[in-house]
Amino acid sequence: MTTTTSLTKTFSRHPATLVAPETAKLLALGEQRGWNFFVLGQAPLPTEPVRLDNWLVTPVELDSSSVPARTLERVHHIYASGLRPKGFVLVHEAPKLLAAPLTSTSRSTSKDLSTLLSNPTVQKVGIVVALAVGAAVLVGLVLLALALVVAVASMALMAMLVFGAVALDPILVAVTEDGYWVEVDRWLTQ
Repeated sequence: MTTTTSLTKTFSRHPATLVAPETAKLLALGEQRGWNFFVLGQAPLPTEPVRLDNWLVTPVELDSSSVPARTLERVHHIYASGLRPKGFVLVHEAPKLLAAPLTSTSRSTSKDLSTLLSNPTVQKVGIVVALAVGAAVLVGLVLLALALVVAVASMALMAMLVFGAVALDPILVAVTEDGYWVEVDRWLTQ
């Protein structure tokens, strides 16, 4: 007699038919207590933070996020019922930041300017041009400073939005001995 195992798609909220007894017991505990436990998929327990598309998966012992009392109570009840998951991970939404800028290589050629610069007319024109360039550089520096202030303010706002999104919806996941990932709780951070 063979049994088949079917899993839900990753991050789906549909129940899964499982042959793994430990995972079935964990899901039954959640159902018994009125908690919405469900299987996210099957994968090994990571030993270090891992990025999966727009998600950051971190073993709970390496994550410094605060966990609500409600979630800690659920973990307590899991252990009190005799279940021993292989480990827990925290999953954070972590949208990728801006793409790295494209780089281009440019080649410059050098010329011998000594004969050109020795001409007195060129020297006088050079002084006038140097004064004009100096004034333009000064105006440019003022504009650059203003642009830098705007850029830094924009980047600070962007960083606040990105870090706010990262902290939006942590999910505590129990990873069972047989490698099933079961969502234990999720919450909004403020």
